[in-house]
Amino acid sequence: MQRFLLSSTNDSQANARRSAKTGTIILTFALIVFLSCSFLIFAAVQLTNVRSEHGLFALQSEAVHPTTISTTVTTSAAAESQSSSSFWYVGASSMSGGSNNGVRSFIQVRDQNNRDGVVSFWISEAFENNLWAQVGYYIQSGSQPVGFYQIWSLNNRSEISTGTTKVTDGIHEFAILHGNNTTWQFVIDSKVFGSFNMQTNSTSSSYPIYAMSEEGYTNEPFAFSQVMFSRAIQVLNSGNWYNVPSAVSFGTAWGIDGRVQSSQLLENQFVVGGSTRVIAANAELWSA
Repeated sequence: MQRFLLSSTNDSQANARRSAKTGTIILTFALIVFLSCSFLIFAAVQLTNVRSEHGLFALQSEAVHPTTISTTVTTSAAAESQSSSSFWYVGASSMSGGSNNGVRSFIQVRDQNNRDGVVSFWISEAFENNLWAQVGYYIQSGSQPVGFYQIWSLNNRSEISTGTTKVTDGIHEFAILHGNNTTWQFVIDSKVFGSFNMQTNSTSSSYPIYAMSEEGYTNEPFAFSQVMFSRAIQVLNSGNWYNVPSAVSFGTAWGIDGRVQSSQLLENQFVVGGSTRVIAANAELWSA
C-alpha cells in the first residue's frame, strides 16, 4: 500500500527507506486503532443490553433491536449513540451454532473505492472463558484488501492479539479452528496465518456467531460495492462442517438480503451493500 519515489542518489534511497518504515508503522497503527475503537464502542453500547449468564454475556430476548457488533445486541437508542461514534455494522447473527470446534465464512473479497474510512468483512467466535475472536479482511481508504484476525477479552474489553496477511480478490475461506490443546488457529483458504492459546478448547454455546460488514472513521456510512457471503456461517463438529440452520439480520445502516429476502440466494447465504435494500433489524435471513 506504500508508494515511494526513489532518486538515483544514496541519500534519497536512505530517505525512502526511512519513509517506508514510517509509512508501515502509521498504517499498522491506524489498523490497530480502527479495530480497537470499533470493538470498544460496540462493547460499551452492548453492556446496557446484556445480562450475565454463567459468567458470559448472553443475548437478551428476541425483542432486542440489534444494530452493532462484536459482543451482543443493542437498542434503537444505543444504535443512535453508536452511529454518532462513526462505526456501523450490518450482517448476520446466529445463536444456532452451538459449541463447536471452529467457524468459517466464505466471503467475497473485492476492491472498494472508499476514499476515506475503513470497510471490513469478517466472522467471529466467542469462547467459554470470555475471549472473543474475529477473522476477515479490511480495506483502508481504497487500499488493497488485507486479511486480519483479532482477539479480545470480554471481561475488560481489551485487545489481546492481532495479525494481518495478504489476500487477493475472489471468494475466500476465513476460519477460526481448534488446533492442539487450547490453541486456536486463524486460517485463510486452509492456510494458517496466526494462532493463539485461548486457554480453553470450548466455545460458547450461549453467545452469537456473527458474519459482518463494518465501516468506521467516517462521519456517515458510505456506499460500497455489493459483497457476498456465499457460505455465511458454518461450524465444525466431529470433523464435518455444517451450515447454521438460521440467522437474523443485524444493523440497518445499509442493505442486506438473505434467502428470505431473495429467492436467488441459497440458505446460509447473504449479500450486503451495493443496491441491496435496507430491511428491518432482527429480520429472519434464512431458516432451514
